[in-house]
Amino acid sequence: MAYLRVATHPAIFEHPLSPDEAVSNLESLFRRPHVRVLSEDEGFWDVYRETTDGFRKFRFLDVRNPFD
Repeated sequence: MAYLRVATHPAIFEHPLSPDEAVSNLESLFRRPHVRVLSEDEGFWDVYRETTDGFRKFRFLDVRNPFD
């Protein structure tokens, strides 16, 4: 989601959007009846939101240190 990366980047904007603001913008766009996301599979946005909810805390992943 390039928009999220660009809209929230402090090196690009003096006052970048918060992640929640950027997500809200996209969700408003996706709710419009004439908008279709062509580059992603059906249901992509729901999966994306589920995995990125909570600022990159992936509760379902078991993280292991490869050097232990």
